[in-house]
Amino acid sequence: MSKSKMNGVEPGDFVSEWGITLTRLFVLYAAAPYESIHWDVKTDIIPGVMRWQMKMWRSVGRLIDARRRVRRSGDEDPSDADAEMERKIAEDTNLAIKQVTFNFKETTVLSAAVTSLMTIARSTMNIPEKIVERSAEYERSICAQVIMATPMMPHFTSELWEGLRGMEYKLTNQEWDKEVLDQSWPRPVDLGHMERKRVSVRVNGKRCTILRISPSENMKELVLLNEDVKRRLNGQRVINVVISKRKKRTEINVISESQLIDSR
Repeated sequence: MSKSKMNGVEPGDFVSEWGITLTRLFVLYAAAPYESIHWDVKTDIIPGVMRWQMKMWRSVGRLIDARRRVRRSGDEDPSDADAEMERKIAEDTNLAIKQVTFNFKETTVLSAAVTSLMTIARSTMNIPEKIVERSAEYERSICAQVIMATPMMPHFTSELWEGLRGMEYKLTNQEWDKEVLDQSWPRPVDLGHMERKRVSVRVNGKRCTILRISPSENMKELVLLNEDVKRRLNGQRVINVVISKRKKRTEINVISESQLIDSR
């Protein structure tokens, strides 16, 4: 921009019309740091970033609603029939994490980071409802998207994270006691864990989490060391750990002293 050429842009007008978040996203997405920006709101950039925001908002809302239904739907456990779909979610999420991390740390071309986040957001919008209800990989993907978008739109993602923190039924070990700005940066998951046995974990008969455990690992030990299980126990002494089979699936029920008292 140049005063002599009279081509300056008043950012206040832009902000008053679209808000600070969309203005920031416009700047980040319109061009790389070393390129010029054509300040024209009639381009498809503003609608594009707005659609991305709405996809993230709908995906988080969909996950929260789905987990509320699971809590009401009785004792049906996650099925292994959709393992291929879960693996695809994990692969897409790993790719997005690698691309966005590279764009932030190496190239600083945040327009490319936004493009990667738009792609994974569009992908997760098409996941079947039964996967949304019971998939740890879907939850991990949504959480990763929110965390990675936070440097670019912190106010928006803070609202999304508060919704995720309030979910009744969680399947991942996020740092749920912390705000989104204090979350650890997402890391790609080892796809080898997708081949492990899927174990449904309950504490005192209530769903707690889903773990994937290989035959060579100590099942009881891993369950008792799990952060979700420890939070649910809240310091209570473990009386018993019951391992059972249900329709070819393994289930572990951790029984604490409070359950023993309630049953008397």
